[in-house]
Amino acid sequence: MGKEKSIRLVGYCGAYCKSCIFFNKIISEESKFLEYLIGRVNLNKWYRPSSFKWEEAEKFMKEMEEGKFNCESCRINPNWKDCSVYLCVKEKNLAGCWECESFPCEKLKNVWKNHPEYLAKFEKVVKENLYKEGKDFLGRRVYRREV
Repeated sequence: MGKEKSIRLVGYCGAYCKSCIFFNKIISEESKFLEYLIGRVNLNKWYRPSSFKWEEAEKFMKEMEEGKFNCESCRINPNWKDCSVYLCVKEKNLAGCWECESFPCEKLKNVWKNHPEYLAKFEKVVKENLYKEGKDFLGRRVYRREV
């Protein structure tokens, strides 16, 4: 896969799209399976915790099944247009957050708050390789400041 095609599978936040459950439509398939399991044991008939609303859960599962959360990549066909990183990168006209003077900012940290190990690895890769030999995080030639 060439660099132009491979960048299409790297989100503006640094996520690799092919590893994401939304990109691979895994979430749609899993929601169908979960709906099947719930129906098999009539879970929605006998499981009634006070803080849980089956109507909301069923609506959410239906949206997942219909592909509401499926994503082709924020570079190809953005599905998460309210993503703070997406909006920021587009506003600043950057290839990704790794090009920003504020990297890593609070917006990026918030996106990866549930995966701090990924963010730490991403920061390390960016800091060690960004602008090394005049190339950016994706290996493209750059003419910018040294880090």
